[in-house]
Amino acid sequence: MPKRKKKLSVPFASVAGVGEMSVQMTSGKRARGASKQSAQKDSGTETETQKQPKGFLDLPAELRNQIYEYALVNPRLLVVISAPLKQLETYGDVEWLPESFRRVHLVGALLGRPAEKRTTWKASPTAHLHRILKHDKKQPGSGIVPYQASYELQGANTVTLNLLLASKQVYKEARGIFFTLNKFSFRPRWDDVCFAPLAFLNDQPTAWLHLTSLHLRIPPPYSYWRTTYNQWGQVPRKGSVPTSLHWLALVRDLKQLPLRHLALSFNGSAQGSTSADWTSNLYGWKECNPNLQTLCLELFAAPPLGISLSQTIPTGLRFMTRLRDAIIGPLQPDVPSHWQVFKVPCLDYDSPYGSILAFTFRSEDTPFSQDAVESSDWVDISDWESRLHELDAGDYWI
Repeated sequence: MPKRKKKLSVPFASVAGVGEMSVQMTSGKRARGASKQSAQKDSGTETETQKQPKGFLDLPAELRNQIYEYALVNPRLLVVISAPLKQLETYGDVEWLPESFRRVHLVGALLGRPAEKRTTWKASPTAHLHRILKHDKKQPGSGIVPYQASYELQGANTVTLNLLLASKQVYKEARGIFFTLNKFSFRPRWDDVCFAPLAFLNDQPTAWLHLTSLHLRIPPPYSYWRTTYNQWGQVPRKGSVPTSLHWLALVRDLKQLPLRHLALSFNGSAQGSTSADWTSNLYGWKECNPNLQTLCLELFAAPPLGISLSQTIPTGLRFMTRLRDAIIGPLQPDVPSHWQVFKVPCLDYDSPYGSILAFTFRSEDTPFSQDAVESSDWVDISDWESRLHELDAGDYWI
């Protein structure tokens, strides 16, 4: 008989093992399929993430700085002026006031927008003028009622200041660029010359840390606005505003700024400027601010009646030289600088002439060198020594 083949008995465990293997293989296929689906989902998520636009703060810091500079920096000047908050009130007959005084205070512009959070101060120009004219024994019962004044930033529409309000981080990043790269020119009226710059700086604490380029234009005081010219050009008398203490406080605080570029414009007499309070306090600036790199000085002065320019011009140049040496120290022979003398139109105060003298000193790299001399109305008379006969003629300045 043929032998029967024995059935091979397979233990359950093995079967189970085979079953387990089969299950594992099946689950492995599913896992691979799931991993493919997961990878597809991940890649889809990455694609969607890449398609989503980034926020401004996600941009590289270098690009953000370029945007800040484009939005917040004016290539020329940001001018800070002073003006009353509202139309001035007068009392009595104001016809006795000098014409220039009336033009500045009664016809001058008001602030373009409400002061709101800006610092204000009280101005009383008539009282100051009374003190100056007291020696003439004039006690008129008329004038201008004291008023509130403040400062205003002109040219604000040329920069996008609202960018600073975007967020705290944007403000922290951009504020330094605004104060470091812009050139600020303060052009207040005589009553406000010691108050407007400090009010602006105190309202902008960041400026004390970052403002590097400053121009201060000092207007002619009231003593230059006399209608009689026999004493025209005297410096303000004691007791007038600003006082010596006002000037001392202004210069002391300005010396605390991290300035690299300084420009000062004076209006006055070349004969009497050296003793004026508004110049004597400037001495020692370099010691307080060793980072100062460039200096620009301007002195506008009327040719004194009956005095030859052979005396007036050297006096003005000596004053400017002493002032330059006091602020930045004597220049080395190899340091380039530029002295010039000009005939310029008389715009800021009354004069028996239509033109006045302008003395200028500019360091070669000063950023303020292109703001005034470009005017076609300025006539260079730096060769004055060879033209004294022509320049001393009265009709040359009419």
